[in-house]
Amino acid sequence: QELKQDWPVDCTVCLDDMTWDQDECVYTYSCRCGGGFIVSEEETQRRQQDDEQEGTEEGEHRGVVVCCDTCSL
Repeated sequence: QELKQDWPVDCTVCLDDMTWDQDECVYTYSCRCGGGFIVSEEETQRRQQDDEQEGTEEGEHRGVVVCCDTCSL
């Protein structure tokens, strides 16, 4: 599946491993280039709703591809 992605997949990160930014209402994760990966609360809620509608089982949630804000990793 990762080989069929439109973007290169640098790593897989669980939402629990990301840092919650209360002021911006986003989850962040630092990239090795010094930039960051950012996922909005809205995006996470939309994914959870999609998983519920599709009947995705616990622990089998689909991921989302997020690009770094300063590089192409």
